[in-house]
Amino acid sequence: MFGKLEFSDIEMMKEYVETYNEETIYLKKPLEDFSKGLKTGIFYGYMEQKALMGIFYFSKKSALAFHFSDAKVLGNLNVLKSIKLHKPKFIKGPKNQVEAIYKMLCRSVSEIKESNSILMGFEGSIKECLPDSAYTVVDGEALTVENSKFMENLFKDIKFFIEVEQHFGRHIKAINDILKELRAMMKDGNYVLFLHGSQIVAQGLIEDETDEIGIIGGIYVSETYRRKGLGYVISCLLTKKILERHKKAYLFVMGNNLDAIRLYEKIGYTVKKQYTVLSIAY
Repeated sequence: MFGKLEFSDIEMMKEYVETYNEETIYLKKPLEDFSKGLKTGIFYGYMEQKALMGIFYFSKKSALAFHFSDAKVLGNLNVLKSIKLHKPKFIKGPKNQVEAIYKMLCRSVSEIKESNSILMGFEGSIKECLPDSAYTVVDGEALTVENSKFMENLFKDIKFFIEVEQHFGRHIKAINDILKELRAMMKDGNYVLFLHGSQIVAQGLIEDETDEIGIIGGIYVSETYRRKGLGYVISCLLTKKILERHKKAYLFVMGNNLDAIRLYEKIGYTVKKQYTVLSIAY
């Protein structure tokens, strides 16, 4: 049986996600929000003899994250119907499972683009990794009322934030929406900016943080400042933040970005799982 999951199913859902752990990493944050009564999307589940065999989460941001324990789950027609109903623009999950979804959808949508990534988890001992004195680190945890005006002036560097949106292939949102998200991350101590003089030259953030994990993302260095070790420094600082919160640190990297993979291995990360994201046009 395939249908919506309710709050009464929460313990069963937690047990499922815990069982498959790193294969269900995209489900951890929305499930924690769901358990706290925050409705960030809709959960569906496939049940057989009172056992949960698959979870499908449709977020309010037009993304589907999912995992199933048996491929026969996709044989249920209601799975396809739910996807057609919600029309997610992005579908993400373990590589082999997304490939199965791809085969199911390829004839019913106008275009699908596929990108492969690798989940890496930190297994080392973090080094003290500080930037060269030429750079200033603006850390959310250090913000005070006294320097809030300084931050507002920084956020006027619109060009940098537009560069970031374009680099990650995102549709550029209203700048006020971008800044609202950045301020919220700053407040939580999950966003770091690097300055050269008064110019923003690099950033990094912690996303999808739960009570147990933090995922490093959004690492971007302006073109002029690349190959100077800033990506390495940002990754170390963010990893250190997560570890100091007594959580497990993860990150995603494109599967063909061998330089980045080697950099993260140097820091102490190891390859965990292969993931795929589909970008869909209907």
